Amino acid sequence: MTKPLLVVGVALLILAGCAAPAPPDYAAQAKPALDAFMARWSAGNLDGLDAAIAPNFQRHSPGGFVADGLPASKKVVTDLRTSFPDVKVVLEESDFMKDMSFHLWTFTGTNTGPGAMPPTGKSAKVSGTTRIRYQDGKIIDELVYFDALDFQQQLGFTLTPPASTPAAAST
Repeated sequence: MTKPLLVVGVALLILAGCAAPAPPDYAAQAKPALDAFMARWSAGNLDGLDAAIAPNFQRHSPGGFVADGLPASKKVVTDLRTSFPDVKVVLEESDFMKDMSFHLWTFTGTNTGPGAMPPTGKSAKVSGTTRIRYQDGKIIDELVYFDALDFQQQLGFTLTPPASTPAAAST
């Protein structure tokens, strides 16, 4: 009876030794850059940004909140935080891969300051997604998606159709 148990035990040890190694912890690798990146929005802390963002950083986003390079990224943050002094960005869900991460987030803030847009005194809450790419431990690219029209309508802006022209009226 002990011989079959010994064979089974040895087989289990061999199988356990052949198991695939655990995948790298991509979240832990991205965390220092991502934490500094997120602190810029909710806390307005630009101090650690140079260590977190590559000099050739690119930000793509609707609503004109784009940036080409680190100085432009700082300006986007400063302008938006001036427009929305109480801004808060919360990551609702995150998924990490080897050199990129995907995030679902919620933005809330009240447009009381004269920054990226004229102050309306109205609050806005918008959710969106972001894809971030990393290179050498720094964020090199951010691709942002959110409903810019809904955001602007919450602030009281309206969409005005273009005036009709005689050529457009006859078609």
